[in-house]
Amino acid sequence: MRRKRRTIVPINEPLESALLVALERAESDFVIEWNGGKVQSIKKAFKRAAVAANLSDVSAHTLRHTAASWMVQGGVSIDRVAAMLGHSDSRITQQVYAKHSPEYLKDAADALNSMQGSLVQL
Repeated sequence: MRRKRRTIVPINEPLESALLVALERAESDFVIEWNGGKVQSIKKAFKRAAVAANLSDVSAHTLRHTAASWMVQGGVSIDRVAAMLGHSDSRITQQVYAKHSPEYLKDAADALNSMQGSLVQL
């Protein structure tokens, strides 16, 4: 039995809008439905969509990884990204996603730049 911790995250405006449209169009008690019934799994539909888009080796986890990368690229702190992903330890998030930050190693590159100026004066 898996005891994976599930995180609760806010819904952004575009997702809220899409869910409201889906609710208006729903033909059953389920917002996300298939043939009037509850969707048990999105794996088969996701795989079909990936094939139709001519994408190989793509999964729902790929979307999760992309979202985390985009958050870091957008300047969201590693701790906040870890919270959104449901990571209990932000060190894992740091190891995987820190390289996507615009600030990643910037101080190291800037230090080299300042040293280059000192060398030119010699």
